Amino acid sequence: MANIVRLMIISAVLTLSSITASAQGLTVMAVKTALEDALKAFNSAINTAGNEVRSSGTSLATNAQNVIVDMNDQLGGRLTMSISQLDGLQRRLADDAIVLTRQIQQATLAVTNAAGEQTRQTIFEADITAYNASYSLPCRTLTPRIVYANPSALRRGSDLAEVRLRGNFLDIGENPTVKIDGKAADIIARSRNELVASIPKEVIDSISDTRSLPVAVRIDQAKRTNFWVYCYDRNTEMDSSLSTAIIVKPELYYNIHGSISGMYDVYDPWSHTFRYSKSDDDCGANYDDTQQFCAPDGYKLNPSGPFGIAKYSANCNSSIGDPQIAGARCVTVPAHLGGCGYRNFYLGRECRGRGFFEYDVTVNAQVATRSAIQTYEFDHSSNGSVQRSFQATHPSAINPLPNVAWQYSIVVDIKEGTKTIKTISAGTGSPNPEGVVSRMVDGTVYIEVKD
Repeated sequence: MANIVRLMIISAVLTLSSITASAQGLTVMAVKTALEDALKAFNSAINTAGNEVRSSGTSLATNAQNVIVDMNDQLGGRLTMSISQLDGLQRRLADDAIVLTRQIQQATLAVTNAAGEQTRQTIFEADITAYNASYSLPCRTLTPRIVYANPSALRRGSDLAEVRLRGNFLDIGENPTVKIDGKAADIIARSRNELVASIPKEVIDSISDTRSLPVAVRIDQAKRTNFWVYCYDRNTEMDSSLSTAIIVKPELYYNIHGSISGMYDVYDPWSHTFRYSKSDDDCGANYDDTQQFCAPDGYKLNPSGPFGIAKYSANCNSSIGDPQIAGARCVTVPAHLGGCGYRNFYLGRECRGRGFFEYDVTVNAQVATRSAIQTYEFDHSSNGSVQRSFQATHPSAINPLPNVAWQYSIVVDIKEGTKTIKTISAGTGSPNPEGVVSRMVDGTVYIEVKD
């Protein structure tokens, strides 16, 4: 069935495309046929659609059929004429039929592809065109009507507190009145097919739960009476108000409860001073003596001061160098032992002095153990749906902690008036669930609630 409907749509589109491609040869019959084909495809599409779409489409189908009847009545003797040969109301009827055909095709495609608010609006707009086309003909009473409200629903605090009433002949008369939920509403703008009214502040302020607000419009109609060959036109107030409704939802609020915790390094210091000395009875000794001094296994040199040295003595040709880091926990001290040598005689030699050096080297190290940061809990509430961003900082984050690993968890309650409509959890392991984006930077958690 869906394929048949699509073929009918394509056929109607091709028909209208072919007749609009050659304006000089466009006949009244071609326009009427294209409208009939488009309406046939539309009726087939809405028969398989949901109840809301079928309900919206019934009025369009009726009014579009009225346009076809009007074309037969008003242009029946001119079906073979080019529309360029028409003038006045006859030309306008043919032009309206072309516009209506395009709109019905768009509505049919929307119904076939998906149903929703946009689909219904497409149908409603075509219905407005069809109604305008028929009731704008001579000596027909211009009876205003409201087809739909746009938007059909809005939210207090985030959406503009006004409603656009779409329909027909909404510009008749000078003093229409609008009431929303029984309260007088200001009219912001008015045209043939639209009336824009603001929702009274007292009505908006009273919304604490989702409500359907009745909208009532008192407006004139243009009463037309055919008296002999003259069409008598006068404005009279309609017997009853035009009515529709708009859904207003309460403001959204966000309550956030969370906690920040973490782990960091606590260092246990270790320090030891090693004394080392070296001498040699050989007065001619001459060699290097580099020694290594280490902290216990598991310790690491303290980066802020890994060693210190006190050099006490280095005689003759002996010397003591500066300590050097050797690996994660050790220090080496380079030294050289050199005697003063000998004074040689014919039958012997005399020692000038033996080599000797002595120093203390201090090794400073530390071992790290992980320690828990006290959990910090926080609560935030928005001041309305406008506020969607929040942040909280752990007090310990003011002073940087060594090798810290932060963790956090948050629960976001989305409240609509007095009701909690959704709860979202996020945290270190799942920072960005649907509806929330969060991140942790240096002990501060940043939270943003999305639509």
